[in-house]
Amino acid sequence: MKRQPAKTYYSKVSSPYQWSVGETVGTFFTEMRENGRLLGKRCPACGKVFCPPLDHCEYCFVLMEEWVELPDRGTVRAWSRVEHYYPGMPYDLPFAYALIQIEGADNCMVHVLRFTDLDALEEGAGVKAVWKEPEDRKGDIFDIAHFRLG
Repeated sequence: MKRQPAKTYYSKVSSPYQWSVGETVGTFFTEMRENGRLLGKRCPACGKVFCPPLDHCEYCFVLMEEWVELPDRGTVRAWSRVEHYYPGMPYDLPFAYALIQIEGADNCMVHVLRFTDLDALEEGAGVKAVWKEPEDRKGDIFDIAHFRLG
């Protein structure tokens, strides 16, 4: 059989979907929307605190039921500076995606850093959440518009 050249089909694929975030993440997002504050969950076995919260401790695998209020400050553990435009960017350049360990938590969350001097950014830098106005909050992670140095 004679080999045929590969065929290419160009198309735009859309795959809209919805899912339930569940009780734990739903409570986390609702608290952000309604009160502009962060909650975590504490493991009853090892005492680690998770923000964003989880149902079960990722170390002990036990159910976590204790909610802990946390400050909206944290520490940058790693980051990736965005210097080139791509479609669907959440912000104008410059900005960075970062792993942020919220004060009092033992895990990190991914969020956006925005400030004018990204060259000043270093591991261990302190950051503070910049919240959207209460009327603009939707009950998702972007109720925190971004983090800034501070």
